[in-house]
Amino acid sequence: MTPELGETIHFDFIISSSTGAAADADGTPTAAVYEDANDTAILSPTVTKRTSLTGNYRVPVACTTANGFEAGKSYNVIGSATVGGIAAKAVIGTFQVRKNYQQIARAMFGVKKVHYVRPSGAGALDGTDPDNAFALVSDACAVATAGEMIFFDGTIAQGTTQVSVPAGVILRGASEATAIITNTSTVGSRTAVTAGDNARLENFTIEGQAGAAVFALLLGYSTADATTKNVRVRNVTVRSDATTGGTDCFYFNSTGSDLGEWFIEDCTAIAAFDCHTILGTNNSQRIHYNRCKFRAVGPDDVTSTFQGVRAITATRGETYLTDCEVYAESGGDDVECRGVHARTAASNTSKIYLARCAITTRTQAGFSGNNYDLSVDSGSTLVAVDCTYDKSKLDATGTLTRVNTELTQIKTDTITADSIAASAITSSELADDAITAAKIAASAIGSSELADGAITATKLASDCITAAKIATGAVDADALATDAVTEIASAVGTATTGTGANVVTITVNDGSSALQNAIVRMTEGANTFFGTTNASGVVTFSLDNATYTISITKTGYSFTPTTQVVSGTTSATKSMTAITISPAADPATTNAYLTTYNENGAIESGVILSFRLLTPPGTAGQAHPGDVFTATSSGTSSNNLTVTLLRSATYQAWRGASTAPKKKVQFTTTDTSTFQLPEILGYDN
Repeated sequence: MTPELGETIHFDFIISSSTGAAADADGTPTAAVYEDANDTAILSPTVTKRTSLTGNYRVPVACTTANGFEAGKSYNVIGSATVGGIAAKAVIGTFQVRKNYQQIARAMFGVKKVHYVRPSGAGALDGTDPDNAFALVSDACAVATAGEMIFFDGTIAQGTTQVSVPAGVILRGASEATAIITNTSTVGSRTAVTAGDNARLENFTIEGQAGAAVFALLLGYSTADATTKNVRVRNVTVRSDATTGGTDCFYFNSTGSDLGEWFIEDCTAIAAFDCHTILGTNNSQRIHYNRCKFRAVGPDDVTSTFQGVRAITATRGETYLTDCEVYAESGGDDVECRGVHARTAASNTSKIYLARCAITTRTQAGFSGNNYDLSVDSGSTLVAVDCTYDKSKLDATGTLTRVNTELTQIKTDTITADSIAASAITSSELADDAITAAKIAASAIGSSELADGAITATKLASDCITAAKIATGAVDADALATDAVTEIASAVGTATTGTGANVVTITVNDGSSALQNAIVRMTEGANTFFGTTNASGVVTFSLDNATYTISITKTGYSFTPTTQVVSGTTSATKSMTAITISPAADPATTNAYLTTYNENGAIESGVILSFRLLTPPGTAGQAHPGDVFTATSSGTSSNNLTVTLLRSATYQAWRGASTAPKKKVQFTTTDTSTFQLPEILGYDN
């Protein structure tokens, strides 16, 4: 028997008389549990007689850490009884405790449940732990629900079976180097991995298989009218070794419906043939790439169209790349080699915004086709801000805007009417087409705006002027003065109050009076939205239908997280509780307080925190100890730990009683009678 840590198991034993017949004991038998070679029992469980069964007794053993059980240790259960005046003992059970992988995973990742996958599977193939893992990632996807995680390691051979990550589920590999999904999908099936709303994909590699067939390695949807929103991809490598046909590493295609925003960070796309790395979004939404690498190297003996990045989008579709690297290398027989291509196809036009990207193209011997680092078709838009590329390799039949915020004149001075008149900006400085004579003459930047210094070096250096604004004359004093949010800035992606279909109004009070500046968080699956209440205690969100966990924080108040169902327009009032801490009696001290939690997020009593005084308040004539001292939490209510400290003094604190802690927090107390301690993360041993 190998129960999990935290599991309760039961043993039965039978008592017999001297004749061998079943008989009840003279009194209630006892039981004791011993660990390995330890001769002291760690547990004495209660023995219970089974109803109406002569001589039949049962013993429950709760294998919890609180009872002293440890994963990997072996245990013996010894029963003792007296029958007919004769005392006897016997071993009634032996077992070894194994790790509770679900409990560990919940503590590590903060999810409801983890489904495990390993090559060829194991045990019961139900995914409950590594010893009973699923054989395919797609098997785990079939049972996972929002708030859960699929974890895998090793090479998982999916064949042509698509991996469809459900909405709100995390697909996580052990690492990009060891967690690999292989795929043999053809160009007809188009998809290796897809993801539903609010899913997260992390730390793994998708690989194609070399051969004569056509292989496509794609992240996204390929079917018409498919939708997916707010997906985050991080540390994922997509690689293909196909020798014929075409590959699209990151592919988005939703011809009839909104795709929503995807955020792809620290990822890599590698293709050996026809790498349309970003094939685009036939929709009105945005795809963000941050710190990604795209590498396309074509074979020398096949004619193909080769691009490092290409986008095909509808009129409002936008693709953003920030701090990315793009490399495209043609084969000798290739007909095209393009780094970034804002493409127009039929009625679809595309918009690509680049910020601080490096674009490189290289052609092999024998190449005679088109070679461009930056290319934009008629009707499409490409904006490059602070990018590096070969300025001799440009193709712009559409709108190509290049901005260099490092121009000396822009960096160091305000552009005024006088400075223009004095030729402060020379033709060489305008060579990068950041601000051209034509744009100035057309009043894209008006003389009155220049005269009053509305355009300063700081404002230009902060990337506040986008291509669209320069091209259309939308750069004005008001827009710059208010530091308007630009298209390029939005590529970074920040937490907001949401973009969903329903208006959700949350009012926060203390039971009677409105609370201003309370931070309200709405969490559903992997997606979190937050906002701050106004003077009326109100914050408004835009959320889709779902059940959200709502948490509220404000200094001096506590709030127990609860759920909030959003179904259409929703309004709710939430009340916080004022924290009441008894003030320190000594005016030179303060009562410091916080709440201690266990690994599952529940308030925990008996937690030890250690403190050391580093810098006293600086009062002459006093001497203070620098020794470590401790305080212990008590009870399961908020602010269950209070410790008296000096006012205006600097301390170190850590969780646990260790004199050599792994993590320390340094803070300075305020000159008040009470003080809320900072957040402390640490270990209890």
